[in-house]
Amino acid sequence: MSFQKMLCLICERPMADGAIPAVHVDKEKLETWILNVCGHELAEEIEDHDLICYFCLWHAEFQWKFNEMVDESLVWWPRNSENLDDAAKELRKNYFEGKLEQCWVQLEKIELPKNANGEEGQIVEVEIRQRLWKCICCGKRYKYSYDLSKHMKKIHKEAIRSAHCVDQKGSTLEAGSLVVALGKELLNSGWTKDDGVSIHSVRGVIKHEEYDHNLVKNDIVQLHLTRSVETTITVSPLCLWYKSSNFELLNNVNGTIAGWGLIQDYNLADQLQRLDLPILNPDQCKLIEGKETFYSTKMRASPKFCAGYINRNKSPCNGDSGAALVVEENGVFYARGIVSETVAKNIDNGKFCNTDYPAIFTDVAAYRRWIIDHTDDELKYSYVP
Repeated sequence: MSFQKMLCLICERPMADGAIPAVHVDKEKLETWILNVCGHELAEEIEDHDLICYFCLWHAEFQWKFNEMVDESLVWWPRNSENLDDAAKELRKNYFEGKLEQCWVQLEKIELPKNANGEEGQIVEVEIRQRLWKCICCGKRYKYSYDLSKHMKKIHKEAIRSAHCVDQKGSTLEAGSLVVALGKELLNSGWTKDDGVSIHSVRGVIKHEEYDHNLVKNDIVQLHLTRSVETTITVSPLCLWYKSSNFELLNNVNGTIAGWGLIQDYNLADQLQRLDLPILNPDQCKLIEGKETFYSTKMRASPKFCAGYINRNKSPCNGDSGAALVVEENGVFYARGIVSETVAKNIDNGKFCNTDYPAIFTDVAAYRRWIIDHTDDELKYSYVP
């Protein structure tokens, strides 16, 4: 007898009793939603007995609610809670209040089958090989998965920022699993339009064709949103660097980054942080004493440069990946680089940023043609200052 549970139709993960049958949803609209949001078609027709887990159900509703979508063709889920029991309604309430620790579906208790003599079956102990759970962001290892889970929630809550973060050893995260929050200042609160925040679903993840996970080579990705971005007092466009990649143009120029990466004592920041960094050309990076090989290897792999200080305890850190390095020219702000890597140091078997050395940035100027070629035609325009 198998105790394996059915998989969720959308996320394809096993469930206990935390799901609703597809008979309670609009299957035609669900197929349209999967095609538009997840970017693929279902291989088989949706059956009434197919199950959709609560998390996929609530996440879809969350995206619709905070995107303020007016297209009813994407609303496939029930518009009321009549199909949920009291426990499920409470879990849903916690989910929308952001209390994720209080909205996990409990595992159900199973009864072991009885043999021909009416005796209950016995669980046979087998030798289990010890394994360590590894954090994909910093490499720190844990004996138990729940310890890794707590670590991820505390340290890497906003880790998904750039190509090396949407890549998991060759596999790219699906667009439907990502949400973009624009105009956000506080990490753990302030998600509404009244807070100046605009929530967007992602319809496409365009990772560079020659990205290399091991070398962190061509570390750049585009996220295509499901709807256009409205400019507000807290959300404004950032111009693409239009000049050549000649670093002589950046002599004595500082760039600025912003993010919620780790700060003092490697704690996660809740308030958006800002840091100004002097830009160094690749040749300067290669001459940093004690790290010549590290920087030379990174600069050869793909177009990159570094920015920052030596022995000043100022640097981007874990969680800042993907942040734009912005430079100002005549009142106009341009994206000149993207946070890619830092010199690492080991702390409790985990890899964290070494703030005594400059960080490494993807050179946006070198990828200008790639960015334009992978941008929708209706979004392309020319700008000459």
